[in-house]
Amino acid sequence: MPNIQKLKAKRNIKGLIKALGYKKEASVRQEAAGALASLGWIPDKDSTGARFWIEKGRWDKCAGIGEPAVKPLIAVLKDKKSKDDKRRGAASALGQIGEARAVGPLISVLDSDTETARIEAAKSLGQIGDVRAIEPLASFLKEETVPWIRETAVEALAQIDNLQALKPLTEFFQESPDSWVLELADNLGKTYDKEPKKAPFKELFWVLKSRWDHLVEMGAEAMPLLETVIKSPAAPYYKKEGAAEALVQADKDSGVELLIALLKNQDWQVRGAALYGLQNSEWAPGSDLERAALWIASGEAARLKELDYKAIKPLLIESMDWQMSPDDWYVKGYIAKLLVHCEPPPDPSILKLADEELEKHAKKYSELFDHMVQNPKRTTDRANKRVRTMFQDYADLITAATSYKESSSGDGGGGRFYSHDTDSSLKAVKDLCKITTPVSTNLLHHLSRLKDMTVTSRTFEVPYDLEHGNGMGSKTETLSFESQRSAAIKELICRGNPDYDFSVFKAEGCWSLPKE
Repeated sequence: MPNIQKLKAKRNIKGLIKALGYKKEASVRQEAAGALASLGWIPDKDSTGARFWIEKGRWDKCAGIGEPAVKPLIAVLKDKKSKDDKRRGAASALGQIGEARAVGPLISVLDSDTETARIEAAKSLGQIGDVRAIEPLASFLKEETVPWIRETAVEALAQIDNLQALKPLTEFFQESPDSWVLELADNLGKTYDKEPKKAPFKELFWVLKSRWDHLVEMGAEAMPLLETVIKSPAAPYYKKEGAAEALVQADKDSGVELLIALLKNQDWQVRGAALYGLQNSEWAPGSDLERAALWIASGEAARLKELDYKAIKPLLIESMDWQMSPDDWYVKGYIAKLLVHCEPPPDPSILKLADEELEKHAKKYSELFDHMVQNPKRTTDRANKRVRTMFQDYADLITAATSYKESSSGDGGGGRFYSHDTDSSLKAVKDLCKITTPVSTNLLHHLSRLKDMTVTSRTFEVPYDLEHGNGMGSKTETLSFESQRSAAIKELICRGNPDYDFSVFKAEGCWSLPKE
């Protein structure tokens, strides 16, 4: 057995290098590497350098050496005395090098008792991409029970460019509890039916894991897959958004062109995903038609009146059949107003459809206000973008009138005191009283029913029990909106107690304040 301390004392570099290859005792190899490092020895990019870095646990250095490091790294995998962290590191380095000679030894590591070693072996087999790894990885996938290790095997199979990998991948997808995965796989089969050999079922794994970078690398070839994801009715919305963004990155010109077309899709989720992809590119609308599609998708329908009506009329008519997101229910109302009030008018059948939409639109506004006065919100903000689009000039007044402000301070004992302010609400109601429009009259009817709120006045620490799972108790009080209700009722009396009028919300420009 080499005496490392003597070799080091004599500065015997050759002897220490020879000791790096001592097979009987791992401790000898480690001591030799430590001695060489202390003597300032700088390893070359050869097998000797690889053995040195193996003992130092610098797997990145091993990978950087490349082909000369393969044999020493394989020796680590084959050595039954090697610790698991060493085998894991060697497997990782071999995958980065990508040498086919490592396939057999890596396959043997798939039977390791250690999860991390199995994971690295599977990853490396995928990186190497050798067809010999398909069957062992498929068997490993069937036998492995740990979910995240199984996914590593699937990822490895997805990286192997051979049709034999499709069978285990397809079986994996069929086991998925997510119905959208099976539907997407079926849609892909139909999309690529004419060229089944090119069906990108293995790329579906990258979709499942939101690894869009792999699809971006495919370039234009990924576009049919990404389009299928965006259009898939059951795919989660965040997957559609990821696919749309990747679409532009994969092929900017064709991707932008496709997303512009998808802005006119009937499905609001498809339009929303297309909008997301375009907003994350450098695209800007180049025509009124594109602006109209953009503003409909983004919920900025109030701006449609800025455009050339004749140019966008066909799109407006088409959009009357589109689905709208729950948050964008008001968009069709703005479209219907344009169709009803602009010249030349559309066909009678379209006018009838627009009138029906306006009726639903007006009732929806009334229902929304009923909800707002029954559920005043705690807020410190002005109206957000969507509220501003819905209520335009009235947005800040409506937001303030149906909300209250809350502030708090510590009580020195882990609890807090809360105070509440409805001054902004009362001011907004009084400001609405000064605006003599049909819309303000309707709003005052709603505000005359503004509901008092039960709010927290204090929190304090209490013993933990079933009722107080977080160890905190609280006291509440009633926050009164009586002054707001009284002001609204008084103004309605001054106006002669006019009836509530649904049709007010159907009028063009109803949300614009009178010009002074």
